[in-house]
Order: sequence, then structure tokens, then C-alpha cells
Amino acid sequence: MSLPPDVDRVLGPLARSRADELAYYLASIVEASDDAIITNDLNGIITSWNRGAERIYGYTAEETIGRPVAMLIPVNRNDEAPAILDRIKRGERVESYETIRQRKHGSLIDISLTVSPIRDAQGKIIGASKVSRDITERKRAQERQQFLIRELEHRANNLFAVIQSVINHTLVEGQTLAGARKVLTDRVMALAQAHSILADAAWRGASLAKIIQRSFAGFSTRLDVHGCDIILNTPAAQQFVLAVHESSAAMRRTALPRTPRPNSPRRARARRQSSLIRATS
Repeated sequence: MSLPPDVDRVLGPLARSRADELAYYLASIVEASDDAIITNDLNGIITSWNRGAERIYGYTAEETIGRPVAMLIPVNRNDEAPAILDRIKRGERVESYETIRQRKHGSLIDISLTVSPIRDAQGKIIGASKVSRDITERKRAQERQQFLIRELEHRANNLFAVIQSVINHTLVEGQTLAGARKVLTDRVMALAQAHSILADAAWRGASLAKIIQRSFAGFSTRLDVHGCDIILNTPAAQQFVLAVHESSAAMRRTALPRTPRPNSPRRARARRQSSLIRATS
């Protein structure tokens, strides 16, 4: 049923005013979005460009509107634009997927892209709306996470191999079960000390002086460590801490008397370049 002419004259301007208000409201949302929101026609020519697109890609609206959207696509991905446009012409929506685009000065950026068809008032497809989100930081975080996982796996495998070697070495020494248990526990604890030192240094290396100081903690009042320190990598730190542990255990068993006698020094020296470590009793 059509409206009477008088009513139409009154409501027509109100409807147009309401439509204009809604269009302005939607345009404000698009312009304020942190995501890049771009539209292009069916020939792939950019027709609109928001501030989010300017921030992400580095181009202003004046630099892009009227130019092909392919200007944002790296050369090795030029086949993406025609494929997306073909799907849009069929009325399909391209759901969010990760890809790479090129910024104004040539740098590449990781984005998440969603593309939807744009229709006119009659429902005819006249273009495409593209929403892209910068996911560079997320990708970097994922890469760091994968690196840490691989590093952790490598270190765990290395540690298991060392522990297996320690176990095998301990079990062939002809000790009683109780004795082997005590020796094995002490050796594993020595390895734990090495890992504690490595962790304190963010796995950049273990200080030779710290290994010696912790291993000979029972002789701390008679231990002097000075000179140029040496930083050991993880495998070297693990092997050296076991060697120092065995030396420390031997000193506890035989080298040091139960009652220290004054003026009877006993010294152990280890030299590398200008390094010097002394244990005195």
C-alpha cells in the first residue's frame, strides 16, 4: 500500500535524513577502526581507504584511491588478487586467512585478511570489502615460542643423554646398591648445580668460578678463586661440573684431614690462561 502524497512528502525527507545519519555513523566506525578496511570495484581498483589502512600500509587515501589493489601484493603472490576477485564475483566470502602484503616503502607485513562482496540496492555485486589486520607481532611471538620449544627439546635430550651416561658409569663401578645410589644422587645433584648456574645466566654460559665455588662449598673457608674467569657452554659445563664433583668427593674422602693442622697447606691448582684456583686446608 502506497502512502498518501502528503505523508510521503513529510516522511521522505525524514527517511533520507535517517539514512544519511546511519551512513555517517557507519562511516565513522570504519574510519576509527584499527584494522585496514579497503574497498575495490570488480576491476580491482581501490575505491575507499580508511585510516587503519594508512597506518598499516603507509599510504594515504589520496595515494591509493583509483589505483589497483595489486599494488599491496608482493610479486610472488600476484595470483592471489585474481583468485579472490573471481570468488567475490560468484558471491562468495573469503574467510579470514593469513597472508603477506607489501607496505609503501617495500617492507613486508603479515596480515589476517577477510574479503566480502559488496552489493548495491538491487543486490548486484559491485565490488569487494577487504578487512586486514596486522598480525606481525603475533607471528613473531609464535616463532619465538617455536624456537623455545625446540631449544627446550634439545636441552632435555642432551640432559637425558648425560644422565644416562652417569647412570651407566655409576653402575659399572662395582659398588653396593646403597653405595651406587648415594654416588648417583650426588652426581645428579652436581648436574642440577650446573643447570642452576646456566639458568641464572639465561643459558648464555656457566661461569667456571661459580661451578668451582658451589662444588667446593664445604671447603668455603679454605677456598680461594681468583683470576680471569672462563665461561663454559652447556655441554662443557655439564662435563666440567661432574669432573669437579669427582675431585671434590675425592678430597672429602681422602685428601683433607678430619682435623686441620695449622701451617700445613694443601693446594690444588687449575690453570687456563691467567686463571688460578686454590683449595687450602
